[in-house]
Amino acid sequence: PHVWISGPSGAGKSWTVDHLVKRLLGNLALSVQSTTTEAGLRQMLGHDARPVVFDEADADGQRDDARMANVLGLIRQASSETGGSILKGSADGIARTYRIRSCFAMSSINVSAYQAADRNRITILEMKVPEGGQAGRDAAFAALCARVAGTLTDEFVDGFRGRCVRMIPAIRRNAQVFAVAASGKIGSRRLGDQVGTLLAGAYSLLSDEPVGPGQAAELLEDQDLSQQKALRDDNDEANLLGHVLQAALRVTVAHGAVERDVSTLLRAAQYADVQEISPRDAIE
Repeated sequence: PHVWISGPSGAGKSWTVDHLVKRLLGNLALSVQSTTTEAGLRQMLGHDARPVVFDEADADGQRDDARMANVLGLIRQASSETGGSILKGSADGIARTYRIRSCFAMSSINVSAYQAADRNRITILEMKVPEGGQAGRDAAFAALCARVAGTLTDEFVDGFRGRCVRMIPAIRRNAQVFAVAASGKIGSRRLGDQVGTLLAGAYSLLSDEPVGPGQAAELLEDQDLSQQKALRDDNDEANLLGHVLQAALRVTVAHGAVERDVSTLLRAAQYADVQEISPRDAIE
């Protein structure tokens, strides 16, 4: 599974990535930013499963859109459990193989994941600028910085990483339990797998014990799954059909020409109940 931290300027995205995510992961993670390409990521990772922290993953302009589309293609490959590898030809005639299994943490103002296949594999974590006056926000932020600095000591982060590695078998086992429970709530196994693995990782920081189905369902009651339920009903095919039906066409009628969308013309052709447009005009 992957996450994408988003939010307006000043919400604290870069601070979160630098002082929490990178601090906790250390050199276990591959940290990149800005104009990093899919080829660069693929060649650095090879057959590795290192987590990838991608800061400032904004796409500004057509060239950046194409670059991020390739990066998202690699992210989709990382989510695959088919066991297949990526094969790339080389100038020396020897194929290069890559098998990416990394979890990606992206960060940017805008989220470039437009396709349903990407949105199903990436959980968006939206940050908001706190309400209230500037003085209050500054005081709250200073208190947070002090708490983080006092908590994330070198000894703590070393222990955090060691615990995560030691808990891998339990995390994988609990991920299956959480995925089944989440699938029942959301109505989608793909989205259940996404949410279930994230919850299993969070749960591993609270308990060494395996989670049971009843406990997993209880913990899910505290989660806002509205984003996942909306994604369940959203797919590329429906979006394409909606785009086609909303397209405007120019139609010649008795008193001249009018513009109507495709859905209106289809209704006129089938039910003959659209004012000014006869079934013949709609068909023609």
